[in-house]
Amino acid sequence: MIHILRSEIEGLTLFKDKKVIFDLVAEKNVTEEDVVNGNVKRVDDLIDKLNTIALVGSNATGKTTQLRLIKMVISIFLALDSLNDFENLADQFEDTFRFTNYFYNAKTLYKVESSVEKTTSGDFAFTEETIYSKKVYPSHKKSELFSFDLKKRGQQELLKRSSLPSEMKAFLRDDDTIFSTVVRKIMNNKVQDIVIDEIDMTNKNKLTTKDTIPVEYIKYFDPSIESIRILSKDAPSEKMNVEVTFKNDSAIQVPLIELSNYLSSGTIKGINLFIDIEKTLKNGGYLIIDEIENHLHKSIIMNIIQMFANALNKNGATLIFSTHYSEIIDMVPRTDMIYVATKEGNLIQLKKMSQVLGDEDRNDKKKSEVLLSGKLDNTPTYKDLKRVRSKLRSAISEPSSGNDGGAGE
Repeated sequence: MIHILRSEIEGLTLFKDKKVIFDLVAEKNVTEEDVVNGNVKRVDDLIDKLNTIALVGSNATGKTTQLRLIKMVISIFLALDSLNDFENLADQFEDTFRFTNYFYNAKTLYKVESSVEKTTSGDFAFTEETIYSKKVYPSHKKSELFSFDLKKRGQQELLKRSSLPSEMKAFLRDDDTIFSTVVRKIMNNKVQDIVIDEIDMTNKNKLTTKDTIPVEYIKYFDPSIESIRILSKDAPSEKMNVEVTFKNDSAIQVPLIELSNYLSSGTIKGINLFIDIEKTLKNGGYLIIDEIENHLHKSIIMNIIQMFANALNKNGATLIFSTHYSEIIDMVPRTDMIYVATKEGNLIQLKKMSQVLGDEDRNDKKKSEVLLSGKLDNTPTYKDLKRVRSKLRSAISEPSSGNDGGAGE
């Protein structure tokens, strides 16, 4: 299995310093309990990959944008999608931008530098890419994991886009990465769709699967339902029917688009999520969820997080989610698993909670209390709240306009 360990993106229009770094490696001390409990996946003696990443912040701080960016990176460089599959993100980038990504497999660390431009037609195209590799030895320091020096033993430039033979260039699209050659070799040409996202399903209340839904998943969310069966699987979703059997009752058939009249939003979202969790745990992939708290009880969210932090997660799958609610962050065991999203002016800033707290990062402090204290600049200020109260006070004091609701003559 090949793992992404770190992603750096430069040339972003909405981020501070036009750059963001997303790190999936533990930076704090890792205990044996962390490994046994599944909080981290020890992929190498020097590398502990985090199995859960949480993004927390108030409204309009760029959490969803960051989720879309990390999905883009994983999809292009591991699932081998094309740059132009993400043209909806064009406004996030300047005319030229750059990825620097780090991947690990079998004692080898890969650094992939990719320069991209927007063409005159508005498409994305790679202008240059270079792949470096280095062997990871026990003698290496963790602090130097992402440092490359080609003069040192076991480090080399593996591939350069501009230096490819003409016959290879002829088959390489401008919006496909050359890292595909490495990924296909590692995966024996069996490239999987390893990233599943629920980003665009945040406010949609629709069953997304056409497969058989396990009874165990259904009853977890609604014990009154015996089964849900998808009918006419080959039909488009707007014409698809679903058979629902309730406990001690006969089955009914309803159009898929009307299922929300019979099942709660939480049940529908939960079933979708559990099916995606099953796929993600099976292939060691990445599940990305925006606003995990929507339609789900707190205890269910806790159980979902724990599914990625126990023996079930034997393949090192990764859960990446965003939330507005600080109390959910108390379910995340390590502060280096948490990114705090803030805004400085109109620019997004993303920092690990462990880095922001520094010496004040202590296990005896509840993460939710730290977040709510405002120390991390992630909550609305008291000054803003005073303005809101003042506006409400003046609005309430003003005489009502228009029809006062009185009886006619």
